[in-house]
Amino acid sequence: MSPQIQPTPQIDTPEKNKKPLQIVLTIVIALVLGFGLSRLAPLSNNSSTKSVSRDGVSEKDVISSEDLEKTGQVEVGKSYGDTDQNFKDSVQGTLEKNGLDTEGTHKLLRDGREDQTVHLVSSVLDLDIFDGRQVEVWGETNASQKAGWFMDVGLVKVLE
Repeated sequence: MSPQIQPTPQIDTPEKNKKPLQIVLTIVIALVLGFGLSRLAPLSNNSSTKSVSRDGVSEKDVISSEDLEKTGQVEVGKSYGDTDQNFKDSVQGTLEKNGLDTEGTHKLLRDGREDQTVHLVSSVLDLDIFDGRQVEVWGETNASQKAGWFMDVGLVKVLE
């Protein structure tokens, strides 16, 4: 009788188990590094946000609040204020001094009922300069206790 040769059982080697783990670990590291680097890299300045007209207001037509304070004069068709921000809210009307009690320093009278009035404050401009003028304002709507609409104005275009 000849001796029987039995096959040796295959043993899982550590190299076979490491390969899927290495792939998963490599993917996780790549994702973490990519996310981290995206936060460190400066965002590109999209020139289209400044040069493209904003409902008829382009950067060349905007006079900074500092220049406005120097001259103190406003011109029809010109805009005054902050060009570095994109304001999502805008409204037209006649700007007048005196807001509603403690909410706003000014108000914007619009066609229609009294509840169409927008109460205004500005952290950028002295709104007194625009008193009695027909304007379009851009800004950010804020919460209010008394006013129906309360806006922090960042940009003003003189219409009349």
